[in-house]
Amino acid sequence: MGNGVSVSKEVTKNETGEKECTFSITGSTQEYISGLTTNQTLFIYKQLKEYLKEENLIEE
Repeated sequence: MGNGVSVSKEVTKNETGEKECTFSITGSTQEYISGLTTNQTLFIYKQLKEYLKEENLIEE
């Protein structure tokens, strides 16, 4: 959790065996997030970038 938001990742395999990632971004109260601050946006970006690298979906 960073600045009132959290980012989570779920990895599954589809019918053809390909990996699929589902990312969830939630607020501290699990409600819809609107009006993100710069710090919250940067936190979400950094978390997503890290998760995408972990799954080899993007390069450094």
